Amino acid sequence: MNVLVLTPDAVGSTLLQRMITILMQFHDFGRPVINLHELTNGLVKYWSPDFNREMLGKKNDKWGYYQSLPEVIELLDSVDHYKVARLAEYHINRRQDPVSVQQPFYRYLDENFYVIACRRDNVFEHAISMCINRITKVLNVYDAYEKIDKFYDLYRDPVKLEPAILISTLEEYKNYLSWSQRHFNIASVFHYDRDLARIEDYILELPIFSNRISVYIYLCRLLDG
Repeated sequence: MNVLVLTPDAVGSTLLQRMITILMQFHDFGRPVINLHELTNGLVKYWSPDFNREMLGKKNDKWGYYQSLPEVIELLDSVDHYKVARLAEYHINRRQDPVSVQQPFYRYLDENFYVIACRRDNVFEHAISMCINRITKVLNVYDAYEKIDKFYDLYRDPVKLEPAILISTLEEYKNYLSWSQRHFNIASVFHYDRDLARIEDYILELPIFSNRISVYIYLCRLLDG
């Protein structure tokens, strides 16, 4: 089973992707499960001696829009391992692919991935978060020390958010909702405000999991040998 997460950013999609990938590894799907992150800014195919097969991944030093959407489809279709990935509307907008090229891409993903859409209940908080992102240029931090380092200036000097920018971020979120509903048959919705605190339960309740193996159960099995 392949899983696609639709996101406008600042809705928990990075954690969701990684948790889905980890929990899929705990279940015996019979194939490796690889998290590709964003599909539209560069994929690479390589031979994995560990899995004895060709795999897809990200090339750290070559992210960008150098692959056409048909090339992305070809890469996805060329390997038989399972993929967990995300698609952000703003990447599609930046690429400026014609609609005639976008439509087959959406159709391929819709037919070959279980589609989850990330959303916010508190849209105002989401807009504030995205406004701050425009100032800091930081989306994710991974520990307390990195958070202090990245946001030191923000802690020290208050910022003023322009109303026009706030309105713009709200419009972007509205456009994301319209885009995701227009082009995809969404199988599940991840509500950040409701589901983040219960993210493992949310994932294990997805129909792609026939039996619920939690992180706790998996670790207990490892300890028992």
